[in-house]
Amino acid sequence: MELLKNIIVSEITHITIVQFKSHEKTGMEHRPYHGIAFALNGSLIYRHNSKDIKLCGNTIVYLPKDATYDVICERGGSFALINFQSANNLDINAFVSTTVNSTESLQKEFLNMLRSYSSTSVKTSHQNLSSFYKILSILSSADSKKELPQTLNKAITYIESNISSHTLSNIEIAKEIGISEVYLRKLFANNLSIPPNKYIQSLRLEKAKLMLVETSLSVTEISESCGYSCIYYFCSSFKKNTGYTPSEYRNKNTYVLI
Repeated sequence: MELLKNIIVSEITHITIVQFKSHEKTGMEHRPYHGIAFALNGSLIYRHNSKDIKLCGNTIVYLPKDATYDVICERGGSFALINFQSANNLDINAFVSTTVNSTESLQKEFLNMLRSYSSTSVKTSHQNLSSFYKILSILSSADSKKELPQTLNKAITYIESNISSHTLSNIEIAKEIGISEVYLRKLFANNLSIPPNKYIQSLRLEKAKLMLVETSLSVTEISESCGYSCIYYFCSSFKKNTGYTPSEYRNKNTYVLI
C-alpha cells in the first residue's frame, strides 16, 4: 500500500471489532473517516462503483473517506477496524487492498490499541498513534502474498479439519502428512512467521469468536467445540488475546462504520 507512506494521522476516531453474520448486508453513504480493516475471521465484500473488493484471510483493505458503498457478508465473522482522520489531503477515492504473509503483527498492534482505546491518558493516546504507525509501516512495505508449499497446505487443511480435537498436536500433524515435527515447525516459521501451536491457538480463538456471535451455545459448549479441554484455560486465553471475557465479547455489539 504505497498510498499509506505519506499519511499524517491527526486523530484515531474508532478502534473496534465489527461483527457480521453470514449473508448480512449494510451500506454506507459518504464515509466520514479514512479506515483500515482486516478480517480476524469471516469474509466481507465491499461493493463500490460496481466493483467488488474482498476482505478475508490475510487481505487488508483501505476504506476511503467520503466513499459510498455496500457491504455484503459472505461468511460471518469478526473484522478489525481502525477509523482515522488525516492532516494531509490523501485525495484517494478508491478502495485499495493488499495482502501480507501473516496478520499476526497487525493483530498484536491492533489488540494493544483496542485494550487502551477507552483511556483518556495522553500517554495512551501517543502509544496508540505509535501502534497505528507501525501498522501503516507494515502495510506500506507489504509483499504480495506468496503461494504456500503444498505440504504446508496439507498441514493447514488437517488442522482446520481437526481443530475441535483437544489432543491435536505438532506430532500428530507431522505424522499425518508424512514429515518430521522439526520440518513442520520450519514450514510454518518460513511461510507464516508463526509456530504451528500458535496457529492452532489462533484458529481456535477465531472459531470461538464466531460461535459466540452466531450461536446461543454456552461458553462451556463453545470451549469444548473449539478444542479446549479446560474451560478455565479457554476463558483465560480468550481474555488475554481479545481483552474481553467470552461473555463480554458476546454481549458487545459494535457496528461502527465498516
